[in-house]
Amino acid sequence: MRMRISWIWGWWMLIGPVVLCGYTECGNPSPCANKTCSGHGQCLVDQSAGTASCECEQGFHEDGLQCLADSVLTCAGLTCSGHGRCLETNGAVSCQCDAGFHASGMNCLSDTDPCTGVTCSDHGRCTAASGAAQCQCDEGFQPRALECLAGPPDGGSAVAECNAGTGGQFLKEGPYGSKAGIRGMGPFTYVPKSFGQDNCKYPVIAFSMGTGAPSSVYTGYYTFFASWGFVVVVDPTMSGQASGDTIKSALDWLYKSEYASKLSPKAGTTGHSQGGGGAFNASGHPNVQAMVGIQPGQFMCPKNTKPYLGLAGTMDMFGMTTNPLMMHWGASSGPKFYGNLEGADHIAATLNTGNGAGGSYYRAAATAWFRCFLASDKSACALFHSGKCDQIAGKWAECKGEKLP
Repeated sequence: MRMRISWIWGWWMLIGPVVLCGYTECGNPSPCANKTCSGHGQCLVDQSAGTASCECEQGFHEDGLQCLADSVLTCAGLTCSGHGRCLETNGAVSCQCDAGFHASGMNCLSDTDPCTGVTCSDHGRCTAASGAAQCQCDEGFQPRALECLAGPPDGGSAVAECNAGTGGQFLKEGPYGSKAGIRGMGPFTYVPKSFGQDNCKYPVIAFSMGTGAPSSVYTGYYTFFASWGFVVVVDPTMSGQASGDTIKSALDWLYKSEYASKLSPKAGTTGHSQGGGGAFNASGHPNVQAMVGIQPGQFMCPKNTKPYLGLAGTMDMFGMTTNPLMMHWGASSGPKFYGNLEGADHIAATLNTGNGAGGSYYRAAATAWFRCFLASDKSACALFHSGKCDQIAGKWAECKGEKLP
């Protein structure tokens, strides 16, 4: 038997005696016997209660003694083209179509006219070539499945050209949406919904967690970045993030994966707390072009010439985060910006409301920084140009910038 210690909202907590399945000292047959957690988690036994539970991998959630995928759970927003209803079954979604219609992905198409219900995102018209629906898109839009999304003609690769619109202060999700991508033995990804269906090459953001924090705490960052046209890669290792090695290995894995041909060579690094330090310390990776440290800890890299954004909080009780951030600032000789968010404590980075709503404001600032330096988005660059706080979403106690575009 062992005592299990977990990181919850920035605090270490002792949450009771837990043993892993297979521990010989348990004596009686384990409640975890033959429990696989659907192959996407680890079964744990609470010895005091004699019960089993699943600790699921990132991208999955516990349902009884199963781990079901988060990314395909809900029918929210899925209309089945207005000619059927969406069903949720065993973690998957599908369309049950009305009589006279058949399912094609998440659309219900007419048995006699395949274009019935196909809007082509209101930026094109549907034609029924060879009995199958397809979109002929307006100028400036490209067909992606049965949608017409903004993008360049054949061969386009710059994300600034591919993204539809700009974000203003980047508080809202971007035009691309997000979905779970490929997984490795460790790393996992989130990608724009249109990824792989267009000619765009998307830049990369590698994310690193705080000490002992499960990767699921920061899911809001992964999906938000992906919605703004980035491929996000995360190594869920819960320790050793400070050196930057987990970020470097995650980037190496991604650029050798099946996604490689669809990626821009430009990558950014970011993370919270210890992971924010790792994001800075990974600056030597050849693909890294910009960094964001969110209440970062740990300083190892002696100098940096790449764009760096450092984000702090006035209520962050862990004073250690301010000194490394200032060391990052002092070691950076390229474009750099610093912001101290009013009322944000050390866990605010994970929240969307309260404590300065740090999650929303930190995400917005980080997204704008990466859009500026990885996607050549002039509207994003303009938010930092003055070196002041007035253009950045949120109430910032202090901002300063140097060598900004």
